[in-house]
Amino acid sequence: MPTDRENALAALVIDKAADLPIMLYNYPGRMGVNMSKEFLDHVGRSRNG
Repeated sequence: MPTDRENALAALVIDKAADLPIMLYNYPGRMGVNMSKEFLDHVGRSRNG
């Protein structure tokens, strides 16, 4: 299972490639992963955030 940091880095790569505003949503029951504070701290540093 990927770490919060790995998930955040993946989201930021997509964010940078798209160069558009992104929206994240938390669906842990479906994905088996929860967006933690660490994840949101990393992703929140995006200029598109």
